[in-house]
Amino acid sequence: MSTTELTSPASFASPLASSSATSAPFAADRAPIESLYEGDWPPWRVLQLRYIHHIIAACGYNKTKAAVALGIDRRTLNRILARERAAKERALRRAQLAQVNQVNQVNQSKAPKRQAPRAGTAILTARS
Repeated sequence: MSTTELTSPASFASPLASSSATSAPFAADRAPIESLYEGDWPPWRVLQLRYIHHIIAACGYNKTKAAVALGIDRRTLNRILARERAAKERALRRAQLAQVNQVNQVNQSKAPKRQAPRAGTAILTARS
């Protein structure tokens, strides 16, 4: 192979991209796999958390056993789960704040507009 063949865009084509039976001997076997994941490509972090929760459930919700099964320290597992809880709490607070802001905007649009006093007019205030 020449250098241009190695760096051409065709050399980076995904093996799942082609669906013809002549391009690969197992193309028919890949069709169900492709349809399984079509449209569902979560980020790595989401996949990692799904796997961790699956292992925790398989270990009877014992985080120490789950950490051993995952090959990580128990404290590392607790840190990962704490980060996930903190992210969920931040998302919840953001949603609540957005809802409050939306209600405030609606209330402000319904409130009567006060006009500023005209220039040159005196503003009377009560004096004690």
